[in-house]
Amino acid sequence: MDYGLDNFVKDLRSVVSTSLAEAAVLDRVKPLVERLARSRSWIKPEHYECNPEQGFGVHVLHEDPDHRLWVVAVAWLPQRGAPPHNHGTWAVVAGIEGEEKNVLWRRRGERLERQGSETLGPGQVATFLSNAIHSVANDGDRTTLSLHVYGTNLNLVAERSRFDPETGAEAPFQLRLQ
Repeated sequence: MDYGLDNFVKDLRSVVSTSLAEAAVLDRVKPLVERLARSRSWIKPEHYECNPEQGFGVHVLHEDPDHRLWVVAVAWLPQRGAPPHNHGTWAVVAGIEGEEKNVLWRRRGERLERQGSETLGPGQVATFLSNAIHSVANDGDRTTLSLHVYGTNLNLVAERSRFDPETGAEAPFQLRLQ
């Protein structure tokens, strides 16, 4: 039987209904995201559409009425990405098609310091605590697709910021949805 979005959301709600620490939520959500990523039954052609000005497209697959549990498909234009940013909530990201490069950053006083990188290919999953800072890039020559699951709608998180990698300056970070 195919593991679809409805089953995923039901399982996701079951995990977050318990009072677990953020790291424990990530440990339990990660295999669910891996399973949904493998099913591919939820993917539609419009999930590959991008906002050329933003460099990527965000397609809402599910959002709970209280704006918790936000599941989105993100399409990345070639040679584009997102600047260093945090989420202000936990996140689990799975590669679906193509490769998504995540550069990990750490605040060092007022500056950002690069900590390494991880490239997600199809079926590979990364987890992020709410205070993690990372940037994203599609270094390839075609649009890529990834599945993102968050504890809260990112546009409603007050602590969400983007950072200038040169100066460390912090600013609000809002997404344009498709």
